[in-house]
Amino acid sequence: MRFFTSSFAALSVLVVAASAVATPSKPKPKGCDPHASGKDLVKRQEAAIADYAHYMLDEKDPQTGFDLYVPGQYIQHAPSYPGDGRQVTLDYLVPFFKANEVFFSKLKTYAGSGHAFMRYQVDVPPGGASGLNGTFAGVNILRFQGTCFVEHWELLQQVTGKETNPHSFF
Repeated sequence: MRFFTSSFAALSVLVVAASAVATPSKPKPKGCDPHASGKDLVKRQEAAIADYAHYMLDEKDPQTGFDLYVPGQYIQHAPSYPGDGRQVTLDYLVPFFKANEVFFSKLKTYAGSGHAFMRYQVDVPPGGASGLNGTFAGVNILRFQGTCFVEHWELLQQVTGKETNPHSFF
């Protein structure tokens, strides 16, 4: 019996060690592919928007998000940005995140028909450089080329707590 118990313990250790070696860790993103196509394109676009949202809203690291998913042309429709282009957008976002304490929650991402959506709540404490404060509902719409983002729209509406609809926004 003692042999069986010690053999079983040794075998268990080997199985756990082998599974740890055989289980690949989550691969680091390699960036987008503007020429991506095929049956799995929507699945790859869903992964792209989830990863992009992670860098933009969780990590508050627009530089990495753009380095991975916005390689070139970027048409900007958001009214608060000073114009089109990848660098123009980064020149706005990087200092914004450094100068403002913002908190994102309730994030949902979707992809389909060549577009991606991020829906979220953002809380902005008073006193930041943006001049904004309060709770907002945000929606970002991005257009794909392959698995890269090439166009952006943004909608932002303040949540006052006095909305008539009891399940407004979220």
